[in-house]
Amino acid sequence: MSTTTSDPESIASPVGMLLGLGAYVLLIPLVVIVGNLWSSGAHRAAAIIRDGGRPTIGQGFVGSGRVVATSLVCQVIIVVGTMLCYAPGIIASVVLAFAIPAAAAGASVGEAMRRSYELARDNLALTIVAMLLLGVAMLVVTYVLLPALSALLMTAVYERASRRELRDPAQG
Repeated sequence: MSTTTSDPESIASPVGMLLGLGAYVLLIPLVVIVGNLWSSGAHRAAAIIRDGGRPTIGQGFVGSGRVVATSLVCQVIIVVGTMLCYAPGIIASVVLAFAIPAAAAGASVGEAMRRSYELARDNLALTIVAMLLLGVAMLVVTYVLLPALSALLMTAVYERASRRELRDPAQG
């Protein structure tokens, strides 16, 4: 028997794939926006702490407009550089490593990028080592800590959903 396009099974696979792709395409910009807001807030909080203050929770979630704008511009430059031939993206990430902290310190987008270039050029070894350490830390968190924490959380949720009480490991 031949399948026709009116057969629900022959339509379901492409439709599901298209819906999944559509959700993915819609979620990526949302994740980028939320990530940039969170990152800008973290840099804002770091600048407040650097100046001897105590940031509020709200200050830690969203930074100033110039920090968000600097983050977005740098991200676009790095992504485009990576798409061109990977090496330009790596170079851009090193050159722009200090742009967001410079924006958090009060620089405009252009000034922050220029200041970052100058600092990275004058402290190239330090910048590269810092970027490598940050990359290793992100890999450890992503591939070592998060899977373990996810397993613990989902096991706990499974036990709760199964109506079983969790035992306190400290009690033996």
